[in-house]
Amino acid sequence: MLLQCIIKSSSTVTVITVFNKVK
Repeated sequence: MLLQCIIKSSSTVTVITVFNKVK
């Protein structure tokens, strides 16, 4: 369960980073 949480939050951070790069 904890691993899933970590994966979710790191993918969220990745999406935000990519979004900011696109902007």
